[in-house]
Amino acid sequence: MIIKTLVENTALSKDFGSEHGLSLYIETNSRKILFDVGAGELFLENAKKLNVDISDVDYLIISHGHYDHGGGLKAFLRENTKAEVFLHRLAFEKYYALRSNDEPFQKRKKRKGLDKWFRFTSGCPCAARQPPVYFQDTPLQQQTGLVWDFE
Repeated sequence: MIIKTLVENTALSKDFGSEHGLSLYIETNSRKILFDVGAGELFLENAKKLNVDISDVDYLIISHGHYDHGGGLKAFLRENTKAEVFLHRLAFEKYYALRSNDEPFQKRKKRKGLDKWFRFTSGCPCAARQPPVYFQDTPLQQQTGLVWDFE
């Protein structure tokens, strides 16, 4: 098994972009998995630099609905039409952090979940997609360019 960090807050070198977010590519002998897609399309750029073909991914797992883990979903769906997608059924809801007194950290601008990127009447950009998107009831609970090889 090999794990390649496509997006993280820091990078091993200036050759890789970094952003607030996470995307991990996991390859086993039989499967190719993408765990989260970062905040935007940066995971695609870093994937090319790490010789990862996103169109070959078999499964995409979005750990939770925050933009920095699922913001690249639209870009992924554009590049890959075969992967099965797994995400929490509430991933498209609005999210923001609260202080201990229940006040938002940012009064003027609430942080949003994936709803910021996807405005679909069904609430999901992949409602009619084949293969299907699997919605989970329980959310799943490092440095860009880092590669772990377990073989």
